[in-house]
Amino acid sequence: MYLNELEENAEIMIRATDGERQVDLYSNVIRTGVTKSGRIYAMVTASEWEDKIVNMNCPDKSFTIYLHKDKEEKCVSWPNVTLVYMRKPERMYVIICMAESVMATRRGAFRVPVYSPCTLSSSFFNGEGKVTGRMRDISATGIAFTFPRIEVLDPEKAKGEKFTIVFKDDENGENFKLRAVCIRTMEMENGEILAGCRLTRSSTMVSGYINRKQAHRLKIYG
Repeated sequence: MYLNELEENAEIMIRATDGERQVDLYSNVIRTGVTKSGRIYAMVTASEWEDKIVNMNCPDKSFTIYLHKDKEEKCVSWPNVTLVYMRKPERMYVIICMAESVMATRRGAFRVPVYSPCTLSSSFFNGEGKVTGRMRDISATGIAFTFPRIEVLDPEKAKGEKFTIVFKDDENGENFKLRAVCIRTMEMENGEILAGCRLTRSSTMVSGYINRKQAHRLKIYG
């Protein structure tokens, strides 16, 4: 599937990453086409709060476009696309990509509901052993989880630390392990620490029961 095969008003997700941050934005297709020079493009809507992805000042900045097909449990994606922000004549993004999409199926994936308990281990815990946390958000490339504050530890020092996150797959009784590097922490009102991490290896076998409203509410990146 090429970009110009997207239907008008189709909802897509734009994921921007720069090595440290990840921003996920939802948008709708205005129109698609092919330029005189043969470049395939899609024009999508933009809003004021989305300007922050244009201001990501990192040379490693990259954009991936996702089209979810929930009923078929499939996700179509176009990795490493060119994204141009147009202020005039209308606020919109122009996506340019010559390649066909990549299809990733979620069928048979290990599903992780929001607030699923998980076991955390890291040198950050300084001999505290394994700590029980709860998953707050998850994708194929990143995970956010909370854990109780440990008085002797500074949450800020968790940045850059490696974490091993273990979930129990109730369907078959086996453990499912992910490894990630912490990129951001913040203290929540209830005193728990919320950590956002980048998976050391992308896992298309992970899928969360997270609807879009939940994802926006729980997102800590950007």
